[in-house]
Amino acid sequence: ARKSMVSSISDLVSKGIKPQFALISLGLPKRLKNSEISELLDGFTISSKDFEIDIIGGDINESTEIIIDCCMFGSVSSKVNIPRRNGAQEGDLVIVSGIFGYTSSGLKILMNNLQSPDNHFKKKSIDSVLKPIPSYKFGVLLAHYFSSSIDSSDGLAASLNLISKESNVNILIDERNIPVPPQLREFSSMNGLDYFDLIFHGGEEYHIIGTISEKNLLKIWIEKYILILFIL
Repeated sequence: ARKSMVSSISDLVSKGIKPQFALISLGLPKRLKNSEISELLDGFTISSKDFEIDIIGGDINESTEIIIDCCMFGSVSSKVNIPRRNGAQEGDLVIVSGIFGYTSSGLKILMNNLQSPDNHFKKKSIDSVLKPIPSYKFGVLLAHYFSSSIDSSDGLAASLNLISKESNVNILIDERNIPVPPQLREFSSMNGLDYFDLIFHGGEEYHIIGTISEKNLLKIWIEKYILILFIL
């Protein structure tokens, strides 16, 4: 329930749109217990409160498997730029709203019971899978400065590739500027993994990826938005 809402929120805030209303439609199999249905509904209720979204309606039907359809609406000032995927320009910088690699690590820990360097890394990685948090404030406050933007639910590499293709520009990432937590390197080494694969080919992080001109980046600093975690 939470992930279905977070994925919709992430799509909206990556464009600077503030989410407000949601329509939730469910397909539920007969085998589900009442307690399981209650847990699902509690997930929607808690998530809607967490992100101040009103669930204004929806539909429930019988199905052979669990189906969740979340349709979300938001608002934005008519004077605000809504960045598309095809607006990146030569000379733009690429910025993101968070560190990559935790979600793909968490999924591997859950699915394959892999070793973790410490409990903090394990908890943070697993929480990023089971309790995802969208880059809400980052997007709503900053996205209108971007020339292009996308959320990272398809993975960092795939998302950058989409912007590159649709904007008809090449994107060069200097690996020296990619923040790699020491625990992520250790986790990769312990389990025979490539940490670049975890960073670039994970997915479901719900971070925001944007391109921005140096001029607009300076505006952000002048206006004291300290929400950019790093620049690629």
